[in-house]
Amino acid sequence: SALHVIALTQARIHPGARDYIARRRSEGNTSAEAIRALKRHLARGIFRVFKAMAAAAPTPDQTITPTISLT
Repeated sequence: SALHVIALTQARIHPGARDYIARRRSEGNTSAEAIRALKRHLARGIFRVFKAMAAAAPTPDQTITPTISLT
């Protein structure tokens, strides 16, 4: 899945993700468990972004007025 690819890429490149994996490994988790935890961590962050986007989106009963005059 896309989340798996993102997690593996971040585990290789992103310093924050590398620290997260190292912290999980020091807690006694296996590499697979640490990657799984990173995927859950990423999924929670993505969910927060989607939730914020949904809250900011106009509801179907709201009309969007153009900011530029077309006449």
